[in-house]
Amino acid sequence: MNKLSEFQSLIEASKALDKSGAKLIALDFLDRALAIDLPFSKERIVEVYKLRGKIRFSMDHINQSINDFSYAIAIDPQNTELYYWRGMLYYILNQLNESLEDFKVGVDFEPFRDLTKTLMNKLRQKIKTQL
Repeated sequence: MNKLSEFQSLIEASKALDKSGAKLIALDFLDRALAIDLPFSKERIVEVYKLRGKIRFSMDHINQSINDFSYAIAIDPQNTELYYWRGMLYYILNQLNESLEDFKVGVDFEPFRDLTKTLMNKLRQKIKTQL
């Protein structure tokens, strides 16, 4: 099997493993995919970090999930969906200013626009009450 096929197989297997509840093995497969030494497109690498971040989030590994979304953002800073996810994670950790900053970037991402605006308004109110 060539490296490109191996990479894709690992990603697909990790998705199936995640759905079946084998999250630790899914994470291991994603780590193995990231370790393959090929110049993959940024979209493929971002896909892996985003998937790993979502799996870690589902396991309540919030800080590790934030790291994954931060790596993905560093690779593709125009991908506003990543800011939405990281903003949600910061919100869970009660890091409200960081959450609000990410939501500001992500507010133009159409599928989450209304939800993001609602969350931004709630965050602003919560920050004001803490001052």
